[in-house]
Amino acid sequence: MFTLAERLELVRGCKWATEVVPGAPYTCDPTWLDRYNCEVSVHGDDIVMNADGEDCYTVMRKQGRFATVPRTKSISTTNLIGRMLRLPIAAEKFPNEASKPSSSTQELQTYVPSTRRIAQFANSKEPKPGDRFVYVDGSFDLLHAGHASFLKKAKALGDYLIVGVHTDEEVASRTMPGMPIMTLQERVLNVLAMRYVDDVIIGAPYVLSNEFLDQIQPAIVVAGESESTKTRTEAGCFRVPQEKGIFQTVKSDFPDLTALSAEPLSLEPSLEFCEFLPNLPTVLVSVVVVVFIIPAPNSLSFDEELPNLL
Repeated sequence: MFTLAERLELVRGCKWATEVVPGAPYTCDPTWLDRYNCEVSVHGDDIVMNADGEDCYTVMRKQGRFATVPRTKSISTTNLIGRMLRLPIAAEKFPNEASKPSSSTQELQTYVPSTRRIAQFANSKEPKPGDRFVYVDGSFDLLHAGHASFLKKAKALGDYLIVGVHTDEEVASRTMPGMPIMTLQERVLNVLAMRYVDDVIIGAPYVLSNEFLDQIQPAIVVAGESESTKTRTEAGCFRVPQEKGIFQTVKSDFPDLTALSAEPLSLEPSLEFCEFLPNLPTVLVSVVVVVFIIPAPNSLSFDEELPNLL
């Protein structure tokens, strides 16, 4: 779905990754871990098979250098593809494979959020006196390299980055029925997983008012150079920060990446073996102290969410 450069940008943004190394072998090799002084290889609690039908971590298990972590229930690559297949755009592009138009993405949005999980992801860093607050907002659906790059650039403009995430209803009203793919709670956790983010406003307003800006006191409001920003600017959504002289746009390093552009990229290679998806391994990336990014394999597999959600 994503190129190596895009996957590197995304995983490097994950705050639990200390170092990201491209070109890792698909079948985990002890010598590879030794090269980067890693003691153990960690993976989700599902079996990953290589093209020969063998467990990719057999050698690591035998050496006692393998550990598993539980996967987050109700959120996976297979689940997300199922949601995409229920979009109207999927019904048009893939009429044979897509679900009936009456089918709703909400049937597959069964992840149950909790304050404990939010606390696990949240940043405990408190702003310091004199910190320069930066505010950005968006839907951040199907978090990708464009989002990660944008957040990194926004954080570089100040000291404390506050990210507003729009509600499901707001995103649906601005795009199409069935959007967003991921729920507000899922999208918030994805954003919180980014190392550049200090705080998140859940259900942020689409129009930035004086009252709202007075609450967060940003030194600068940042938006990406995109059609969405152009539309919002013309609608007056950024009028207040513009009048205050604190509005700025930044150029995207991945201008072609959006949730809607990622959707057909995800579906097209998957539909060839759609009936087998429930039984396929859904994990590709190894997470240790070092994160290894594996080149796109010939075997059927997907990138792992990091941590369980990315």
